[in-house]
Amino acid sequence: MKMKISMAALTVLVMAITNVCAGSVTSYTQKVDAEAAKVSRYTSEKIGKSSQEISALFDANRIDIRHGKLPENLSRDDLEKLLKDNFMGSYIFYQRLNETARQEVYRQYQISSGLDHLRAAIIRMGRKPLGDS
Repeated sequence: MKMKISMAALTVLVMAITNVCAGSVTSYTQKVDAEAAKVSRYTSEKIGKSSQEISALFDANRIDIRHGKLPENLSRDDLEKLLKDNFMGSYIFYQRLNETARQEVYRQYQISSGLDHLRAAIIRMGRKPLGDS
């Protein structure tokens, strides 16, 4: 059985579906925004700081990799955490290194806190055969 649908009927159907989808997306984003506002208010009340102050704290601690620099003077543990939290690929390669190679990577970080320098050291040490594990 063939069904003939006019172009006008098809247009009305498409418009109706689009409006339903757009309405649900709008509803969803409104719910997400409301939840974010609740979390922000709750965090502000518990910490005793305004949302702007909290955002400033996060921004101050965020790593700016646009300039290719990592924070300087990190301990080795902090450097490893930074890699794990922000550069998972580099961290995975770093984790595969033996202890001697990890010490050398940290020494390279102390020489230059550049991200490219650190990544090159990780790759270089991964290629170098070293005796301990």
